[in-house]
Amino acid sequence: MTDLKHKISNALDEGRMLILGVQIILGVLLRTVFQASFTELPAHARWLELGALLMIALSIVLLMWPSAYHRIVSRGQDTRDAHRFVTRILSVALLPFAFGMGMAAYVTTEGALGSFAATLVGGGATLAALVAWYAVTYAGRRARRKERVRALGAHVVRLRDEEQARADAHEEERDREKERESEERAKETAHGHEEERAETKEEEQELDNRIRHVLTEIRTVLPGAQALLGFQLSVVFMEEFKKLETSSVIVYITTLALLALGVVLLMLPAAYHRISEDGENSHRFHRFASRVMLVAMIFIGAALAASLFIVLRVVTHDVMTSATTALAFFALELYLWLGYTAMRRGKRRRQR
Repeated sequence: MTDLKHKISNALDEGRMLILGVQIILGVLLRTVFQASFTELPAHARWLELGALLMIALSIVLLMWPSAYHRIVSRGQDTRDAHRFVTRILSVALLPFAFGMGMAAYVTTEGALGSFAATLVGGGATLAALVAWYAVTYAGRRARRKERVRALGAHVVRLRDEEQARADAHEEERDREKERESEERAKETAHGHEEERAETKEEEQELDNRIRHVLTEIRTVLPGAQALLGFQLSVVFMEEFKKLETSSVIVYITTLALLALGVVLLMLPAAYHRISEDGENSHRFHRFASRVMLVAMIFIGAALAASLFIVLRVVTHDVMTSATTALAFFALELYLWLGYTAMRRGKRRRQR
């Protein structure tokens, strides 16, 4: 079981991971209000952009709240009350961000492809966030509780068996020879338990390190993805955007959707760890976070290559050259992130 110190440390790190990205989106939305083309938007679009700004600002306020609580109420000490508070607030703080991201995506898409496409993109972004951050995590929480119930039942059966074994052993203690043998076995068992506890402690420490590493790796990827998403949300207000061909606009909207999905996935492990695992470190969470991060990187890599296509097309006015370069860039990303790393892992396994 993860100790309280590591639980609170992980919770605060996950809060920092979330707020880094959300702050970037807020900065971009504040900037768009002062763009010249913002005043040209329909009234409902301006109100939606304002609503998105307020939702994301509220999310930041909530994400910063646990730090103040830990300083003032807990005085920086590791307490169960502080851990429960951080877990609950981080769970709630993602809700306004999900709606704010959807509103911003709607406004961005409406000016390019109309209200129907904007509804699909904005609604899809919010729905994907809610499903990932709440439906998936609470489903995992229910599955974890069922596992605990099954484990508790097995533990009760084991206790009954041990009690019966002790009763049988008590009847046989009349024989001194058997009593000496029983004492020797008890010593051997105690020694074995000490070795098992030492091995268990080492395994728990290794697991804590692995989970700390994967959270750090997600923090490395997330700010860049959030910055790219923020730029994509604001580029539609630039004058040059109006000169893009229809096909480039469609690629742009696809890029926006890919980035939104990538960001949602990168924020998912923090929500899953808080809601589903209650801050406990487990091999299941480590596998889940690792896989989600790698899948998110594929979405972000595809979005980056698509953005490169749009820029190259604006500069060169050559669709074939732009598409070929973008596809080659995406292939390079996949090779470096997945292909080369998979080969290195296979080589290490063969060496062992």
